[in-house]
Amino acid sequence: MSLAAVVFLPHPPLLLRENAGAIDVAAGLRSACVQALREALAQTVGPGGEPRIVVLTGRGRSSPRFSGPPLGVRVGRQLLDAAGVTDVAAVESVVVGDAERAGQEAAERVRGLCQQPGPVLLVVLADGSARRDEGSPGLPDERARAFDERFLAAVGCGDAPALAGLAAGGSDAELLLEGRPALRAAGRAITELPVRVAPLFAELHDDLGVAYVVGGWRCESC
Repeated sequence: MSLAAVVFLPHPPLLLRENAGAIDVAAGLRSACVQALREALAQTVGPGGEPRIVVLTGRGRSSPRFSGPPLGVRVGRQLLDAAGVTDVAAVESVVVGDAERAGQEAAERVRGLCQQPGPVLLVVLADGSARRDEGSPGLPDERARAFDERFLAAVGCGDAPALAGLAAGGSDAELLLEGRPALRAAGRAITELPVRVAPLFAELHDDLGVAYVVGGWRCESC
């Protein structure tokens, strides 16, 4: 058995425990993410206990105030811990850059990790656009909403090739997109694996003005 399940989660800084204020505006989103991980983990438990877990995320914007792991890795580890994963330190992390070659290299590494013995859970951390509507951090752009719809549709249909070819209609910086490199790398890796994908769920959370997709796939060898 190799790749057994895939989970798609967002990674806004508000999901980090240390950023939750007196009024935790991300509590509902965090709960949805943790529940998604628990459902995926239930699909991947093997005779040896917990599956191998691979976290895939983008490099994101750098900050001179923080030199540790990328935001997606930090959010992923905290969510996995909240979902009950006992050995978060053993989680493999793959961070993809913005360049096309970096995406190909990340896809190859993910594919290799997903072909190792035992069940594998792939956790993809990626946000949609921050230019969806009047309540978004950036000015509204119809191309941003169109991208988010394609993102949600690909996850909802279990369409790995659609993720691999996910187009934005503009530059990621222009549309305030944080997640496209990771999504494309995930799509490429899964497309080239000998698995059948069955979508489990796909939800769009956009009450904070950014498209946050929470979704899950079950994978079977073929």
